[in-house]
Amino acid sequence: MNKQRKEPVILVINQSLNLLNLFHEILEDEGFEVELSNFTFEGVGTIDQLQPDLIIMDFDGQGENNQWQLLQMLKMHGSSSHIPILLIALAIEAFREQEEYLRSKNIGLLYKPFEKNDLLAAVHQAFDS
Repeated sequence: MNKQRKEPVILVINQSLNLLNLFHEILEDEGFEVELSNFTFEGVGTIDQLQPDLIIMDFDGQGENNQWQLLQMLKMHGSSSHIPILLIALAIEAFREQEEYLRSKNIGLLYKPFEKNDLLAAVHQAFDS
């Protein structure tokens, strides 16, 4: 966690404004500072400036190549490679096959559909790892 801030900062990346607002409400009520974004591929500069303590990224299967590219850029870029990422995705075989590898790269998975308590548990687990 950034030592100059009181609360951990979570950046939520999602294409849906309604879901962004719901994530904001849930996470802020839990005491986190929450930043929202609907960008995908061109957002690494914003992440450099913000330096969140956690990135929650929706992986919806639409624009899948851009989502994988963003994930790759985040892990290769020096100023963001240390930031834990929580991917939210459908429990498809591709993710299940790569789950252990992704976790070894500090990328957690939360499968859709999920409940509020599942989200909060995954967020706390990301901070504990």
